[in-house]
Amino acid sequence: MTETDIVNKNCFMSNNKKKARNNVKFVVMDMYKPYVSLVKKCFPKANIIFDKFHIINSISRALNKTRIKIMNENKEVYNKFKKYYKLLLMDSDKLNRCNLYWRICFKKTNDPSIHSKFFNKSR
Repeated sequence: MTETDIVNKNCFMSNNKKKARNNVKFVVMDMYKPYVSLVKKCFPKANIIFDKFHIINSISRALNKTRIKIMNENKEVYNKFKKYYKLLLMDSDKLNRCNLYWRICFKKTNDPSIHSKFFNKSR
């Protein structure tokens, strides 16, 4: 018998608690699959909301896997994605738009159209 089965039988399956469980509208939790299945069984009418930390963590891991895949497939961008990947993760408000530096791996950094497109955002 698994831990989930014990919790199901002992804690949640009495008739008195069934009405209370059916009145639960939202459950905030992490993305661990056994917890999701347990909540679906115990709180059938509840909407599951994943917490912000785990969502951002999953997005960050997916972005990193994609970045590495692109680096391995395209050697022209390897150095850019290797050295400057933290810029992708940085909050756009914290990027320094005043002191732009020319980097050897970014050949057209001084092109004014690129600057206006990416750095002159109206907020």
